[in-house]
Amino acid sequence: MSLRDTAPNTAAVLDAAGAVLDAYTARSGPGGGPFEDPGVLLVAAMVADAGPPGAPRPVPAAVRAWLARCRGGAGRLGVNGGGMAGFVLALTRASGTWPELAPTAATMRARLAAAAAGASWRRDRVGWDDYDLISGPSGTLAVLAGDPAGDPADGAPIVAHLTALCGTPDLAGLRVGQYRDDVLRAFNVGRVNAGIGHGAPGVAVGLRAAADAGALPAAGYAALRRVTDWLVAQSYVDGRGVRSWPSTGRAVHRPVPGPTRHVSRRQAWCYGNPGIAWALWEAARVLDDPGLSAFAADAAGSFLTGYDDDVHLDEQYPDRVGVCHGAAGLLLVMDAFDRYARLPGAGPLRDHLAGVLEARLDRLVRGPDTDLSLLAGAAGVVAALLSLDGTGDRRWLSAFGLR
Repeated sequence: MSLRDTAPNTAAVLDAAGAVLDAYTARSGPGGGPFEDPGVLLVAAMVADAGPPGAPRPVPAAVRAWLARCRGGAGRLGVNGGGMAGFVLALTRASGTWPELAPTAATMRARLAAAAAGASWRRDRVGWDDYDLISGPSGTLAVLAGDPAGDPADGAPIVAHLTALCGTPDLAGLRVGQYRDDVLRAFNVGRVNAGIGHGAPGVAVGLRAAADAGALPAAGYAALRRVTDWLVAQSYVDGRGVRSWPSTGRAVHRPVPGPTRHVSRRQAWCYGNPGIAWALWEAARVLDDPGLSAFAADAAGSFLTGYDDDVHLDEQYPDRVGVCHGAAGLLLVMDAFDRYARLPGAGPLRDHLAGVLEARLDRLVRGPDTDLSLLAGAAGVVAALLSLDGTGDRRWLSAFGLR
């Protein structure tokens, strides 16, 4: 697939998007598995929308393959990793490009709301999928609340669950009790995760989304306030002068320590300053709290001042470029701060990161095992760049707490 009838950078991104779609189509495998990652369908819709106005929008082979592989259902409701909310997110976005998908999107949204109403999430010794933004109810709530065609009341059971988990100032309900034998996740055990993807900031995203939909009761606002207070108390200033957060929380309400010599290198959408600062800025908006808004903007400004590619993008490829831990996620957060907070310096860093990503587009698709996912892989990178370009509907960003 080659699409070159646009400006140079856009053409390069569209070529990379075409390579993602071609790679996905070429992957063999029968239908009947769990729901597919939403990335490929989102990218396909953006590519179609990039065509001339009024031109036909034929359904490409990648979309047909994606739909054919989504026949087995899902065991959970989250946005990523085969969750039903991700399926609904992608279908809803794509139905604006291909109206024939709209009935399926509406049916699946209703099923998602019904499944959320009947879910039995844990309230004690929780795991990530009991509350988080990536795999759990916070992301599901963001998808339901962010759909203007849906009923805001559909998220009420999730709001009640998250409000109960955040019922005390120490957020004890979010203290993780799973993963003792999991090498990658055991660091969470007995602690409250402080990243936006798997932690308290992601819960703030879900509650804030409900508030924007007019579906957050007073108890939900109180829970959101407890989350923001906890996050402010957890922050510290690192050795580069960047307002930072630990991966998991310290004791609540201890005084915010002074600057440390330690440099926090994991500053991304998923963990650290950028994602948390944005979640706090958005929470401040619905809480009508100028002090919190100023704190969030100052925190993000400290990241802009202290940012360095070699320090903050030092992960191995593809983490260096993905939405979760890399440049694509940073780009989207900086774009949000520039568009909506008018934060000085956010636009230039966004544009720099776009250049970083565009210089690596030829590395995005490398053989049959390349990660094509939205969260960590090639689909997320091209979706971020196409959204920055203004191509198509940006509402898919709501599942990541962005807009």
